[in-house]
Amino acid sequence: MSLIEINSRLADTDDEILGTLAHLERLRARRMNIIVELNSATSRFFRLPVEVICQVFTECLPKQNTLPRAHDAPLLLAQVSHVFRSITLSLPALWQRIIVAPCALQYKDQHRAALLDLWVARAGNSPNISVSMIPSPQSWQLTFFHRSLCPIFRSIRMISEQWRELEIVRRLEDFPCLLVNNDPWCVPRLVKLTMLLSHGGRRTNQPESCLSNLMDAPSLRHVHLMGFTPSTLILPWHQLTTVHMENLLPTELIHTLVQCPRLADGTFSLWPTPSFELASSARETSIHLPYLAQFSLSGELVTELFNQLDFPVLALTFLQRSYSLKDVALEAHGAVVAGDFISCVEALGGVEHLQLDLHTGVMNGEFPRALQGNAALLPNLRRLTVKERVDRYNERPLNPAVVGDMLVARYAMGMQAFCLVSTHVWRVGDINPRFGELADKGMEIELRSHGAEPFLVVYYKT
Repeated sequence: MSLIEINSRLADTDDEILGTLAHLERLRARRMNIIVELNSATSRFFRLPVEVICQVFTECLPKQNTLPRAHDAPLLLAQVSHVFRSITLSLPALWQRIIVAPCALQYKDQHRAALLDLWVARAGNSPNISVSMIPSPQSWQLTFFHRSLCPIFRSIRMISEQWRELEIVRRLEDFPCLLVNNDPWCVPRLVKLTMLLSHGGRRTNQPESCLSNLMDAPSLRHVHLMGFTPSTLILPWHQLTTVHMENLLPTELIHTLVQCPRLADGTFSLWPTPSFELASSARETSIHLPYLAQFSLSGELVTELFNQLDFPVLALTFLQRSYSLKDVALEAHGAVVAGDFISCVEALGGVEHLQLDLHTGVMNGEFPRALQGNAALLPNLRRLTVKERVDRYNERPLNPAVVGDMLVARYAMGMQAFCLVSTHVWRVGDINPRFGELADKGMEIELRSHGAEPFLVVYYKT
């Protein structure tokens, strides 16, 4: 046998081995697919209703808006198995949270644009798309280009009718590029809008047409804004129910409250300025908030704002007889006249737990007598906590007998607990016998004195 024939036979044998190995790999792949099908058929997980499986996959999503990463859902779920991948790709809810800004930083990168297009395609026609334009920590100094130069932003803008939430955290100079003047947006499903300045601050007052018109948002109810006001952002303010706004001037706060008659939950912070003086028109502005359930105001100018407004008018403006309020904590750092304070409390007809933290003493004047003799004042009150600060103004002393009479009358009306923290130094004779009688009937009474926590002396506690 010649050498040529031997080499030929060896080559044929090698080819046969390669074919056999390839066939073996195909058999192994077939076997793996059969095992997957077997596991799917016998797995209790896949016997669950489709709705439950969808919910399980949805719960795997990151809790916060983050960049798409291979080791996070939904990309991670698509790598587990063929079945998992099929489920993942068939659930638009897993792809409806879209992070735009980090991708747009390199808008010329075709891979990033393709990734976003793929993400949007998998979201399908979902009406609950959440869009976030948040820069990464490494990109705070980078700015957006005009949207006509940014295919990524243009792609996401094309599905604005499916947006449910829109979040923009950018530098001040970026907003005119994103919200171009005379370029109204159509966002019929938008429920929540967040617009924050990445470096804090506020936008200076400019004509109302400085940014896009966002009036075509019939579903918008929640906004979180920093540095923007009704004068610089065109929104359907009249329909908003939850408003969180930062860095406002006092006049802007009043203007915002006027523009939001359906406000139910408001959180506002004032921008620090050396001083201010409200115009007469702002002082006399009529604000009606019949749906208000929660209101928070913070900032260095809160006390000065209160001093320039009539206190009972301000309180009635915020509360407007909101009988939906059940638990109220009222804190005031300035002197409050007892009559004005009672006028304020009259607006809280539905309150069950009232906590007062005041620089002015209220239990040494007209308030306990008003509670005793006026059944229409706080008719649903069950728990009353009064904290009178040490740095109070020069006032007449507290009368324990008046407090005892008030408690007797209020216990008959359903009040169950009373706590008083005061500068009054209680003596043995001050502990009214009625306190003990009410305690025997089940009422909780606690009297404390001598400053603030933790330097309190408990003189009486049931």
